[in-house]
Formats: sequence, C-alpha cells, structure tokens
Amino acid sequence: MLWRLYTLERSGDGWEELPTVQSVAARFASLDATDFATGDNHAARVATFFQWFEEAKEQAFSAGLPIYDEMNINPRVMFLPDHDEFSYGFLWCHASSKATVILSPHSLPWLENMG
Repeated sequence: MLWRLYTLERSGDGWEELPTVQSVAARFASLDATDFATGDNHAARVATFFQWFEEAKEQAFSAGLPIYDEMNINPRVMFLPDHDEFSYGFLWCHASSKATVILSPHSLPWLENMG
C-alpha cells in the first residue's frame, strides 16, 4: 500500500468525534462473530483493516513521526470512499502541540499546503 503522509497543525475541535481504531476493530470483530449465523464473510474486512493499520503505523514510525509519544487521543479512523467499498485512513494528534499526523491510501490534495 502506498500511504500518503500529512502532518499539519490542527485548528478547532472535533477530531475526537472520529471513531477510534479500537472501536472500529471491536465493531468489525462483532460482525465477524456473526458470520456463522448470517453467512456473511466479514473476516476479510477485519484482516484488511488490521493490515492497513499496521502498515500506516510502520510508515509513520519510519518517517520519524511521534505516533507513540505524548498523543492526547487514541488513533482515529477515517473512512474514504473507494470503488466498491471504503478505504481506511488513520490519524494521530500530539498532546503537547497541535500537530496531527494523517496517513491516507488516497491523495488528500486539500491538505497538501496546510502542513
């Protein structure tokens, strides 16, 4: 996956309104648990979500971004429209500044000049 990495100074509130990685993972896990009853196959979605999150963390860490130190909110998930379903993007907000780290599988051109 080619991740686009953005760092910017966030303005305003509302970042906390995005779902956490933990809450999305719990939701997907509950869907996966019902697969046997409904015949749906959510296991692939769960695996993709975790794979993408691990890739995004590695990309941010490799770029030297402080995704583990002093983050004031848990990692958040963005849902981005794709061909037949949604792609996942991730963001972290730093506690001691207004720095925000965003990783997206799609270009977000409106963010490119904000960093």
